[in-house]
Amino acid sequence: MEFLGDSILSAVIVETLYLIYPSESEGKLSQLKAQIVSASNLSIWAKEINLGDYIFLGKSEDVSEARNRESLLCDVFEAVVGAVYLDGGFEHAKKFILKFLDAQKEIIITDYKSRLQELAQSVYKELPEYKIIKEFGPDHNKKFEVAVYVKRRLFGKGTGSSKKEAQQSAAEQAMKNIK
Repeated sequence: MEFLGDSILSAVIVETLYLIYPSESEGKLSQLKAQIVSASNLSIWAKEINLGDYIFLGKSEDVSEARNRESLLCDVFEAVVGAVYLDGGFEHAKKFILKFLDAQKEIIITDYKSRLQELAQSVYKELPEYKIIKEFGPDHNKKFEVAVYVKRRLFGKGTGSSKKEAQQSAAEQAMKNIK
């Protein structure tokens, strides 16, 4: 269901962005889409409808912390989108998704990895390199610490519930350090 919902969500967002911003570049539209379908954004949407209250978890995981975990809420939101699609078709799923998108006041592009990559390429003529420093926490709630280097020089460190989230956090720190 999550896989199906992810695809339906992407299709709705891509179509909507294409219609709203017909003259925008593919790169800009991709950044907007990535921000909208990001785990952090989808988990916010999930919290708006208290989705965490309806998740069945094992006894070892059944704590409020697990119910509010960004990655879990994102996955469950995508599964709900898949269920809405199967139950009512594409138009119902689109209507469900657009309620959240329309209520969102502003889309702020926080794709720090892309911004750091552009900066590193233009200034240093090299791509940033991300390295996992450590993994910690139980398997069901693993955390990652990542460092980002440019020309073997440490630019930032970050942590997150996924490798991708930790990389974004490291890139954000690197951008702050550069400024």
